[in-house]
Amino acid sequence: MRYAKKLPYFTIGNVAGIESDRNYLKTLFSRYAKSGKLIRIKRLYIVSAQYLD
Repeated sequence: MRYAKKLPYFTIGNVAGIESDRNYLKTLFSRYAKSGKLIRIKRLYIVSAQYLD
């Protein structure tokens, strides 16, 4: 998550090098989006809520 906070926006493919299991990343990002830590832009792009602040 520290890597993703520095990016303006990212996709699961951008951070797939950190975690090899893409299904785990999808689940993790979905949970973060529900808690408000991440914001989904359209369907594929994600932005950190801290980056927007």
